[in-house]
Amino acid sequence: MHSSSGTSVPVEINLDGSSHTGSSDAPFQFTVDSPNLWSPGSPTLYNFTVKLGDDEVKSYTGFRTIAKAE
Repeated sequence: MHSSSGTSVPVEINLDGSSHTGSSDAPFQFTVDSPNLWSPGSPTLYNFTVKLGDDEVKSYTGFRTIAKAE
């Protein structure tokens, strides 16, 4: 069985062209500068791609509420 522990995981956000990298063996987060929030009148969706080795997953998300813990 192949272990991907500690492997670099690139994440590309296609709408704003940004890319981020995390590690497969730990949670990671990243920031999308000035995201367009999703609403019924403006349903902005962000396509993203996550890669791990030869595997690639493409999906999408919308940002509805943005908050920062103090």
